[in-house]
Amino acid sequence: MASPDDHDSFRAATKRRILDDMLGKVTASGGGEWKVLIVDPVTMPVVSASCGMSDLTNEGVSLVEPLAHSREPQRHLDAVYFISPSLTSLQALCADFADQDEERRLYARAHVFFSSPISPAHLAMLKQCRGLVESLATLAELNLEYLTKDTHTFTTGQPGALQAFFGSDASRVPSVSTVAETAATRLATLLASLREFPTIRYKDRGVDGAAGTSPAANVAQRLYRMMLALRNRQGVSGETGGVPRFGSTCDVLVLDRACDPVAPLAREWTYEAMVFDLLRVSPLGLYEYEIATNAGAQ
Repeated sequence: MASPDDHDSFRAATKRRILDDMLGKVTASGGGEWKVLIVDPVTMPVVSASCGMSDLTNEGVSLVEPLAHSREPQRHLDAVYFISPSLTSLQALCADFADQDEERRLYARAHVFFSSPISPAHLAMLKQCRGLVESLATLAELNLEYLTKDTHTFTTGQPGALQAFFGSDASRVPSVSTVAETAATRLATLLASLREFPTIRYKDRGVDGAAGTSPAANVAQRLYRMMLALRNRQGVSGETGGVPRFGSTCDVLVLDRACDPVAPLAREWTYEAMVFDLLRVSPLGLYEYEIATNAGAQ
């Protein structure tokens, strides 16, 4: 876990991962004195929540640029890509090195770090980009996809999760499985950053009383599978640090809003807040519904 000397453990652990495990690794591998850091919508808030520009400059980053934006060529510099393994980000990465002429590519070399595990299908897609393969200097899974909020608080950055888990109109939000998968992935990257392998405890029964149907169960079961996968991948690759190889090092309690007595007190204690949480309210503040009358539905 983060050193007990760190009074800001979440942020300190995240900052160490970015500066030491990513940028420090690039510098040690001969990445040049100055580098360009490329981020996508998932990783930009991860970096900005933990590191200032001065921290990045001290590690040789001269420029931070969004992956989705048009960028000026910097062919004399290496590029450090800290991106999520989404199809959109991978396609943009390949586009930067698609030209067969080395003199027309955006950067001299690419150091690619993924915020969460990449699927075999997406990895195979990268191998098909000849220009990227020729320019690739580093390819690694950093496993860092949570957001630090303050000294002892983090979030998975999913504003629609509450409605997905508890809302009445599931067609308007991502599916429960998608939201649970994202939450579990980001929690797994947090535990990996803290170098923990947890014993996971959670509320099993959902509002219908059936076993294994609660949002907490959905997230907890996926989290355990992902932690096992991270441990197994680490054992195969022979990497040091990260997830402990044997045993459990901590307890993780996964709760949801159905049984959390603190969360309702951490927000507005009004009927209006509850309405906006649970009902489909228009931008004008109106909620429409149908009632049956003698004259028909109104």
